[in-house]
Formats: sequence, C-alpha cells, structure tokens
Amino acid sequence: MKTRFTLPQSPTIGQFIVDKNGKIRKIISLPGEMKKFKERDIYGQMLGKFLVPLSFEANRYLNPRSGTALSPCPPELYVQAGHPGNMDNESIYLFSFSQWFSAAGKRYTLITLSPQTYTAPLVKTFATLYRSENTPVIFLDPDMRIISYNLLFLDMLNYVNEDAIADKPVTDLLPAEYKTANLFMSHKKVDYIKKTAARKGHEWKTIYNLLKDPLTDALLKEIFITNHAHVRCRSNRLVLERDDRETHRNPLVLLNKAVNFPEQDIEVDMQFANLSDNDVTIGFDHLFSGGTVSAKFELAYHFDLQIRDRFLYAFNRRMVEICTGSADMGRKNSRTKITLRRIGAQFTIDLNGVPAVCYNDTQPIFGPRASFISLYVYTKPLVIDAFTIKTRPTLFNIEEMEEKEPQLISFVSTPGKLFRFSTEPISYLNNKSVLAVRFYPVPILPSYNKKDYYLTYFEDAREYIQKNFFRRIDFRSLAKKCYMSYEYFITKFKAFFGASPKAYQTELRLREAQTLLDSKKFKIVEVYEMVGFDDASNFRKLFKKRFGCSLGEYGHQEQ
Repeated sequence: MKTRFTLPQSPTIGQFIVDKNGKIRKIISLPGEMKKFKERDIYGQMLGKFLVPLSFEANRYLNPRSGTALSPCPPELYVQAGHPGNMDNESIYLFSFSQWFSAAGKRYTLITLSPQTYTAPLVKTFATLYRSENTPVIFLDPDMRIISYNLLFLDMLNYVNEDAIADKPVTDLLPAEYKTANLFMSHKKVDYIKKTAARKGHEWKTIYNLLKDPLTDALLKEIFITNHAHVRCRSNRLVLERDDRETHRNPLVLLNKAVNFPEQDIEVDMQFANLSDNDVTIGFDHLFSGGTVSAKFELAYHFDLQIRDRFLYAFNRRMVEICTGSADMGRKNSRTKITLRRIGAQFTIDLNGVPAVCYNDTQPIFGPRASFISLYVYTKPLVIDAFTIKTRPTLFNIEEMEEKEPQLISFVSTPGKLFRFSTEPISYLNNKSVLAVRFYPVPILPSYNKKDYYLTYFEDAREYIQKNFFRRIDFRSLAKKCYMSYEYFITKFKAFFGASPKAYQTELRLREAQTLLDSKKFKIVEVYEMVGFDDASNFRKLFKKRFGCSLGEYGHQEQ
C-alpha cells in the first residue's frame, strides 16, 4: 500500500519525498524547467542520479543513506537536473532538506529545490564555467585548493579519476619547480602596479568641473543621460532622484562623456550635501553602440556606499565583491566628499579624505564599455555640491607589467607540455574570494609543420590586438611574446593578415569610431579619444582616407 502524503503545492519550487535509501517516493511539485519531465521519469529514481551536484559539499547530501540529513541543512547547496553542460534558464536549484520524519513506520525526508533564474549571478557563474570558450578552467579558494573545474581541465591533464583533483591543493598537480607559494596570485605584477602608482607623475589637468558655471535644464540634458531618474538644478546644485513611476528599476544617471582611458590616469572628486540614510553606487559604466542607455547593471567596476550611522561600502569588479568595510562618517548631516582615483591599474577610494579602498588589478578593464562615469541613486534624492574630473598621462605600461611575471606552467601528468594561464576573481556559490584560472596550451614546434606553429602565435597576437586596439600597444614587446625578432614579426604578420600590426590596429579603431559616430551620441573630440587616437587631426586624416569622405561630410550623409 502506498503511503499518502498531503502537503501544499507551490508553483515556483520543487518538492520531493525521499526515503531512507535515497529513492524519490513522492513528487509534490516540479519547478521551472523540470515541468517538462514526466512523473514516471522521476518517481522511484535515486536522488543522486536525478540531480547533479554543483559543489563538493552538495555531493555529500545527495545520498540520504549516509545519514547526513539528520544534521541541520547547511546553506547554499546547489544542484542541477541533468548534465551541467545543459544550461537552461532555470536549470540550477538551491537544494535543501528537512529532518527525518516518520510515516507508516518508515523514515522520509522532504527535499526542496528553489530555481535560480538565468540572470542570477550564480547561474552566470556556471554558464561561464561550462560554456566559456571551450577553455580548461579551475576555481581556487584562498588556500589554493581546487573547489571546482570543468571536464576540459580533466582532459588537459589526461585524468580519469576525479578524486585526484577534487578539493586538493593545486600544488599537488605541479612539478617541484612550480610549487611556489601563491603561484597564481601575480605578486610581481602587483608590485609593479604599486611602484608605478607611487611614482611622481605628470601634473593633473581638470577636464570637467560640473558646477563651475551656472547650469540650465538644456545644459543638463547635454551633460547627463538618465534612465528611470531625474536630474534638476537648484541653487547651482545638482539634485538626482529616482522616477517614482519606475520603483522596480535601477535609477541611473550617466555622464554623457567618455573619461576613462587606458593611456590616462583619472581622478573623480564628488561632494554630496545629504548622504545620510542614503544608498548610492558610483562606477565605470558603458553605453550601447546604438546610444540607448543600458538597462542592465553590469559595470566594469563599481563602488557601493550605504550611509546609516556609519559608512558601509563595497568595491566590485565585474559584479564580484573585491573588498568591503565601514568607516566613521563624521558629523551627521555634514557634507561627504568621495574621491575615486585610478592610477594605472591601481584603484583607490577616499571617504572624507580617509583611505577606504586600494585595489591593484593585474587585468585592468578598459575600452568603450568602461569609459563612462555613472551614478545610481536608490532612496532619497542626491544633492551634489561639487563634481570634478581630472586626468593626466599615465606611467603604467601593461606590456612592462606582463613581462614581470610570464604566466607559464606545466603539470606532473603532462611532462614536456607548457600552458599559459590567466586569472580572474569571481563569486562562486557561498565563497566570495575565489580565483578562476583558465589554461591555454602552448604549441610545441613540430619539425614538419612549422607554418602552422607560427600561425598559432600570430593568431594569438591578432586576438591580443583585437582586445586592446583602443590603447597604445608595444609591438616590440608583442613580438617578444611570440619568441621572434621585431622585424620578422612585422613581416610575417603582414603576410598572414594582409596588414602590419599597426595598420591592423588602426583599422579596428576606425571601425569602432564609425560605430560610435553612427550612434549620434558623441562629438568627434570624444570619439577619437574613446578609440585610442592621440590627436584629432590624425584621426580626421585617417578617417577620410579609409571611408572616402571627411568627418563633416560623413555626418551630413548620415543625417
């Protein structure tokens, strides 16, 4: 006789009754994408076969026979129905279980699955993990232990037994010469960033002083782009407030001028009159090419500030929390000064003159998608007394930094093979300080296929130029990375791709300039800076040569 369970159903979560052997004995409700399954495909299945763990800790709790369900359910256990490579919109679930309970003389536990939407940072993390560039990747905790990986990493190492990797120190996989402390932490690069930032640089030049001259409503529309927010001028102060009709949206105020460029250091000084009991976000943001303000909150860097009895703050890189803290706010209702400074690849933030954040990014984010200054206001209207932006030529050189610490490694299981690697901090489940490490095999020169070997290096060089076309590239350093002379590099690059590296970069800059001009959101002086040209006259000359008309004629044609 079947045991009958009567429990309320939920249309948004999944609930199952599981017996002491780990078999699913009752389906109360199915969540999200699971609704496409038929009950007969689930009923009687072993829980561990139906659900795939997305962390080692979750794996321990998918077999109730182990008795672990007798203990309190830990937070943030994540699973997926089906194979991890099948990333559907709602295929990742928060997994929880109840204490054992008895019915008809038998023991059962209630399993609950809460779907995580595709826009959730968690789902994006796993989408990146399992779909990213077909690249081997591992996630390391602060102790350099492997907390997750994809199957390509196993294939790269010729491993079949995952027990040799799961939850083990990554140094166990490395030969003796690579068993150095914090191999992936790029200490030499960080030292270079710190020393460069500490050097006496050029004089700062004010390029923007928002409240220097009287403001009008017409001028405000030129200065700012708003999204679900209003900008008003009162007594030569700026007042930013959200649109009450759009309370569910992120209220964005975006400076309509690109100011964050890789060849420049930048300092942003802001003074606010009424930050008490308020929340604000300041970040390096972007516009879509068509000129429409992005409705997505996906900033390159941003600083969250919450003001209550104290300052509570967090600095984020690509939505990943890098550091948090709190500070005294001084006299209540007094003015608050925030200084955001980027010198090379070092970010610092001062609150009322007191240092709050210092972050050295070994992979700094630049380009048109991180060129704008944005403000997000959430609660009370924001009153700005001062808003100044200064820039100066930077002393930071990313090629010099890369040469400080070549990112090459080998593994015990693949003797004779070298891999390049890149690192990036990410958010991963309930771990905030996780390092994603991706690996790229370095080709070995075969005596019979020298052309293909060289082509691989040149493809890497071309990809590098494509990703960094907007900044000054040291082509001699790039040739050195390809293990060849500068002259040979220039000659062969042109033979493979029909243009010299410099000409190839210029073509990419001109195409991007054309896209920005087509958006009709930028002035010519802004466009040539955004794509990396040093002066307007050279930009005008190259633009006319490439497109057959002057910038003025091009604008008239578009109109």
